[in-house]
Amino acid sequence: MVEEENESDEEIRVLKQRIRIRKKERQREKLKNFVLLSDGRTDTTSQSASPPVSSQSSDFDVSSIGSEDEVEDLELTAHTESNLSSMNENGLSLSMASLYSDADILKGQLHHKEPEKKFQDSDSNSLSAESVALSLLRKFSEKHIPKASRLRIKCGSKKDIMEKQKYRCAGCGMKIEKSYINRFRYCNYFGKYFCQCCHSNGTAYIPGRIIWKWDFTKYYVSKFAWGLLDQMHLEPLFNVEDVNSNLYRKVRLLEQSRMLRTQLFYLKNFMNACRKAENIQDILKKENQYISHEPHLYSLNDFVQVKSGDFVKYLRQLVNPCIEHVKQCILCQAKGFICEICRKDKDIIFPFQLEKVVLCQVCGCCFHKKCYKNVKCPKCERIAKRKILLRHEDEEEFFA
Repeated sequence: MVEEENESDEEIRVLKQRIRIRKKERQREKLKNFVLLSDGRTDTTSQSASPPVSSQSSDFDVSSIGSEDEVEDLELTAHTESNLSSMNENGLSLSMASLYSDADILKGQLHHKEPEKKFQDSDSNSLSAESVALSLLRKFSEKHIPKASRLRIKCGSKKDIMEKQKYRCAGCGMKIEKSYINRFRYCNYFGKYFCQCCHSNGTAYIPGRIIWKWDFTKYYVSKFAWGLLDQMHLEPLFNVEDVNSNLYRKVRLLEQSRMLRTQLFYLKNFMNACRKAENIQDILKKENQYISHEPHLYSLNDFVQVKSGDFVKYLRQLVNPCIEHVKQCILCQAKGFICEICRKDKDIIFPFQLEKVVLCQVCGCCFHKKCYKNVKCPKCERIAKRKILLRHEDEEEFFA
């Protein structure tokens, strides 16, 4: 009796293993069916022509298979990792891919081979939300954000925009009748209309409105735009000098920020070269490098801090200790300049003294602003004369 019970238990155990393996094979067959379909659509009636996978060809030992849930988890994990790497190879960063769940990425990857033109021209309702989302991601595959030239605010009537969208949601691709366009919601970041599932009336700062109008009103944006703006909130992506340099003249706090960051740009070189400024060096190392290395570069968070006045206070806390150090440090004083126009050797000047000093844009030499008017840079002239002299000497040696 005991032997019969043991044999029965063994048969049951083997049977359960075969059932689990068969489920695993069916899952693989379904995935193969997805890939084999040329139009990117699912077809639950089609069967795979390939033979079933045996237990010997399994990716892992049969004895290590646990419950049914464990089998499904292993399948999903393996495919998710491959999908993430595939998306990264196609120009999509993992941070952008993280906006979607693992299941969304898996489904979207299966539709990824579908041409973009199908999203634009097809009137069928077979488009999935994931394929449209991936299409949107490909639009931003270059830098994941709109180019500076496209930050200007463009307006258009709802009817015109919906016609360009072919009366589809810009997020999930759902198509509606023309009489129902008022149910769609406008995204102030993408300038397109979204359905209520893709647009939940979330609000965010719009970079274009800040850079061009210094407008810090929070506008309604789609879920996808909100996630994108939230990810870029702390990233230094906007160069005010390149995009809209007139903003410095219009916003006093931003101009003060520019002056302080320019001072810090020159001061950091004195601090890094001085062995007596170790404390200040440690402070500067803890700060974001773009603050002292790129005076015109800002993040959305920096703009908000400038607007409140906190950014200027923060910069002064960095600049003032550096200036005080230079005034009292013999080593730093020895690295100052003497104006070659007035030649006042007791008045040592430095490039961070923006109110009284001007720099030659060619050689970087410092002069008093009042002295450097309608005058050529003496150092540049001296270098030019030396080059001419050396050229003449070379010619004399050649003909000698």
